[in-house]
Amino acid sequence: MTRIISNKIRCKSCGDIIESRSVHDFVQCSCGRVFVDGGHEYLRRGFKESMDDYEELSETEERHITNREALHELSDKSLAAKMYMLTRYECPMELLDPWGDHSGCGERCEECISDWLKEEYEG
Repeated sequence: MTRIISNKIRCKSCGDIIESRSVHDFVQCSCGRVFVDGGHEYLRRGFKESMDDYEELSETEERHITNREALHELSDKSLAAKMYMLTRYECPMELLDPWGDHSGCGERCEECISDWLKEEYEG
């Protein structure tokens, strides 16, 4: 899993260094040629003419995350974020039920996730 430490770029036209510090924190340089967005959740860039309009300055790190750590992170996330995280595992239900038997889950995982989400958000 990639962790975003800082989400920033430098505009090659005006020289501004702009940084997005939180989700949906859209920041544009003073000349309007480039922008950055996403905070520590995602890296989004925009430019008027080409990717050559900016220099990448973001810092990221790769880290291995255990199922237990991922489950803890899930408790603080939105439904969309939970669904995204669940798709990153071979057996997503292993994340929600780390002590269960998930050998050969295959397509059954989608059904398990659906049932879990119904319980989580409807009941």
